[in-house]
Amino acid sequence: MGEYEKAENILHPRLTQLMVDQIIDQYACYDLLGTLAGRNGNFEKAIEYHLNSVELQQQVTPTDYKQLALSYNNLGKSYGMNGQIDLALSSLFKSNNIKSQLLDDDNHLLFAATYENIGNCYFAQNKLDEAQQYFQCAFDIRQRNNIPENSPEYIEYYVSVANIFGLKKQYLEATDYHKKTIEIAHQVLPLDHPWLAVCYNNLGKDYADQKRYKLARQNYQRAL
Repeated sequence: MGEYEKAENILHPRLTQLMVDQIIDQYACYDLLGTLAGRNGNFEKAIEYHLNSVELQQQVTPTDYKQLALSYNNLGKSYGMNGQIDLALSSLFKSNNIKSQLLDDDNHLLFAATYENIGNCYFAQNKLDEAQQYFQCAFDIRQRNNIPENSPEYIEYYVSVANIFGLKKQYLEATDYHKKTIEIAHQVLPLDHPWLAVCYNNLGKDYADQKRYKLARQNYQRAL
C-alpha cells in the first residue's frame, strides 16, 4: 500500500469523527488529503479535496485568511495539473487577492509559490511572455527574502525559463539556464534524483536544436 493510501485510511475516519465545532480540523484534513492526492498524480481527487476545504472555510467566518489563501493556491495548482487552466487561474488570483489584503508586504514569500503556479498556467497556454513575467516575480521575491542561490526552490525557475527560451529559439540563453539548473541540482539533490535526468535531457535537446549533436548525445547519455 502506498503512502497516499495509508494517509487516506488514517484521515478519512478522522473526518467522520469531527464535529461542526472542529471545522478547522476538517478543512486541514481535506487540504492534506488533496496535497497527497496531487503528489500521487490523482489530480481530480486533489481538486475534490481542496474544493471541500475551501467550501468549509467559506461556511464560517475564517479565523485564518492565510490558510484560505493557501487552500486556493493548492486548488489552483491542482486545476492546472489537471489541464483546467481557466479554473486554475481563477483560484490562483483569488489566493493572491486574499494575500494582498492580508499582507502589507508585496514581497512576502507566500506570493512566490502562487506566482510560480500562475506562470505554469500561462506556459501551458503558450503565453510565454506572461509565463516568464510570473516566474521572474517568484524568483525576485525569493531573492529579496535571502533564499540561498543554491536552494532547490530555484530549480523549477531555471528549468521553466530555460524551456521558454528554448521555445522562443533563444538557444544560447536556454543552454545557460539549463546549465545553471544542473549546477544547483548537483549541489542539493542526490545523483539518482529524477530532476537531474530531466535537466540533462533538456540540455541535450537544446544542443540538438542548435545542431550540436555531439554535445546533445553526451547529455542524453547522462540523462540515462
